[in-house]
Amino acid sequence: MQKIAQLKPIILFFRMVALFFFFSSSTNVFSQVNTVTGKVTSTNGDALPGVSILIKGTKKGTSTDATGNFTLSGVNSNATLVVSSSGYDRQEISL
Repeated sequence: MQKIAQLKPIILFFRMVALFFFFSSSTNVFSQVNTVTGKVTSTNGDALPGVSILIKGTKKGTSTDATGNFTLSGVNSNATLVVSSSGYDRQEISL
């Protein structure tokens, strides 16, 4: 009888851990992960090379190539991209 009483806190702990993983993994079901591609241009339509594109709140990002194109994978569908370059105003784009 005493062994069963000692196991109850352990069983409760494992149940709590299982519930934590269930709820934390279920939030990922609602936000899809995508690859974002695009082209950054000036107001005149000129391609802008070397522009920084970051996922807000992370260190994950990329920069545009010589023709202003970029590809960024692993982006949640509700993310915000921060676009910045020297000499231009920083912009935030919600997906």
